[in-house]
Amino acid sequence: PKIIYDYYLIDGSGSLSGKWRPWTDAIAYWRPKHSKVYVANTGYIPHKSNLQNIKPAGGTEIHYALWALLDRIPPGKTLLIISDFRSSVPLTPRERERINQKAAERGVKISYIKL
Repeated sequence: PKIIYDYYLIDGSGSLSGKWRPWTDAIAYWRPKHSKVYVANTGYIPHKSNLQNIKPAGGTEIHYALWALLDRIPPGKTLLIISDFRSSVPLTPRERERINQKAAERGVKISYIKL
């Protein structure tokens, strides 16, 4: 699919191992040169790793990565989250509200693709 955003946050958990490649290929093809790609994973991924060389593993705790990433994204930018959102620590309604509030305050437009 044609996915063009300023920032991408991809779920790098083990549950996406069979779904990983088509999405990383789409990002590699469509992403603008100025965009940045982040991978959420409960393990360790070295800084500036090649997206095509990352092997999904671990849990889906993408909400923690999203919270931290919102501090890095300049106002007016777009963010695409690709995840199955099957976190072992589900968000409460209040936590979901706080994330949405933080994004609104920062002026970041979030879109997502739920796999």
